[in-house]
Amino acid sequence: MGCSDKCHFRTECPQNPNKRGRRGGRPKVLNEQGIKKGEALLKDTKNYPFIGDVIDAMNIGRTAFYRYFPTDRIKELRNEHVDTADQ
Repeated sequence: MGCSDKCHFRTECPQNPNKRGRRGGRPKVLNEQGIKKGEALLKDTKNYPFIGDVIDAMNIGRTAFYRYFPTDRIKELRNEHVDTADQ
C-alpha cells in the first residue's frame, strides 16, 4: 500500500516535503554586508551622483535595489549625507 492509497490530499500525506523540513525558494540578492555597502554607496554622492551608478557598482538589478532600498530610505540616506557635508 503506497502513499497514494493512504492519503487523499497532499497536505495530509506523511511524506509531504514540508513536514520533513524541506523548504525552497530563491536566495536573497543582498545580505547584511551588501545592504551596508549599498548604504555607504548611497551616502557617497560625490563618486556616485546617480542611483544608476550605485546599482551598477553593486551589480544587482534595479528592481532588487528598490526592494532593499525604498525611495524613502534613499532620500533619507542622501539628505543625511548632504546635511552633514554642509556643516
